[in-house]
Amino acid sequence: MDKNDLTKKLSQWDKKHTDHLKEIYQNYQGNSDFLDTIIDLYTDCGDLEHATTWIIKHYVDTGKKLSLTQTDKILSKISRLDFWASKLHILQITPQIDLTLKNAELIEPSVNSMMKSDKNFVKAAAYEAYYEIVKLIPELKNEFTILCEHALATESASIKSKVKRILNRIKTGANN
Repeated sequence: MDKNDLTKKLSQWDKKHTDHLKEIYQNYQGNSDFLDTIIDLYTDCGDLEHATTWIIKHYVDTGKKLSLTQTDKILSKISRLDFWASKLHILQITPQIDLTLKNAELIEPSVNSMMKSDKNFVKAAAYEAYYEIVKLIPELKNEFTILCEHALATESASIKSKVKRILNRIKTGANN
């Protein structure tokens, strides 16, 4: 796979219309090293962060699984993400990936801080991702429950809706 060619194509994205990214995905997905190249660009090229996280999310959303190594690389950058949509993409895939205890411990501080984001989409996705962390680190459950109950009193309707579902899962012991 020509990394420079892929970099050039990703750089041409207008950061709004996903048809360009879908076309890149369709054209390159058959290459065995496509996703690894995307992940390398994600970790190494900050200006491609938004495009690469969208492609990673699209990959996961189509039912494909990330390897443990790929997951580790993706999550290792979560604290250094700059663009709110990049944060959203990574938070949104968190419930769909095989999160390890090591990953959960690594991303916990970042996801915790994202629950205070000024972007409601990011905030709502952060609550969902933090629930995945709590499932692996049960000692966080009480504090997280208190945060969720506070959110029910103070957050917007979209966040309250997400938090209500999470609290219900916590109370029933559901793992999904």
